[in-house]
Amino acid sequence: MCGPFAIGEKMKYIIMCGGNYPKWDSPRQLIEIHGEPIVARTIRLLKACGVKDISISTNDKAFNDLGVPILRHKNEHITYGYNDGVGDWCDCFFPTDEPTTYIFGDVVFSPEAIRTIVDYETDSIMLFASKAPFSKQYPKWYVEPFAFKVADTDLLKWAVKEVKRLDRAGAFHRRPIAWELWNVIKGGDPNQINPHYVAINDYTCDIDKPNEAYQVEAKIPKEASIMAEKKTTAKKTATRKPKAKKLNVDLATYKGRTFEVLERNDNRVKLTDGMIHFWVRATDIDGE
Repeated sequence: MCGPFAIGEKMKYIIMCGGNYPKWDSPRQLIEIHGEPIVARTIRLLKACGVKDISISTNDKAFNDLGVPILRHKNEHITYGYNDGVGDWCDCFFPTDEPTTYIFGDVVFSPEAIRTIVDYETDSIMLFASKAPFSKQYPKWYVEPFAFKVADTDLLKWAVKEVKRLDRAGAFHRRPIAWELWNVIKGGDPNQINPHYVAINDYTCDIDKPNEAYQVEAKIPKEASIMAEKKTTAKKTATRKPKAKKLNVDLATYKGRTFEVLERNDNRVKLTDGMIHFWVRATDIDGE
């Protein structure tokens, strides 16, 4: 069971799915983990904790059919690789005067991680992120931010403006992202990670590169509720119409591995290894 919301039931939950990521063929928040898009998983886990006010902030129509309101958000941030983005990352926060928890849309959360975020109470701002020493389930060797819980919206607005001011003045060692924002909120050295945040140490992690989906998924147990739902659906389908045997399976080699081709669309190919599905450019397929 999940506890009460911070600031009563007024806390909004916005899943951040904006920006542009040229190295991805489709929004990375829609990469499937055990057959379920990352953002759909986050929505499901939030609802399991009793959260009702859930929305997605995005500049992409691909998120229209997830059953929650869409907050159209102009976001010019472009990421080509790690920390070499164009535009202000801080603009990813959908502007609102209401207490809001901003959930990073590319993070694969554990149920316990979402419960920790929902249950935490604050009258200011709190960051949730991984912290060393890491769990054996954690797939990376460095810390990653997952969510900001914001009760003091004026403080967030000030911090965003201050990050931009410091960036223009050349105060950061790199382009500012979540950690730099947190450092400014807490004060002190803007380039030194402030350790006073809520640690989430299990398999919860974000996906920065397409191949990381495999690494993260390998750490995640298939949840009993999801498996039960799939079995029930499979039985109903089998009762209505027997599943035809697959003949002439379309296979493709991508980065030295063989995958089944699920769909071909224009210049893109949807591949699967039987666990996750993802789109790649047709020109990246070996031999095509």
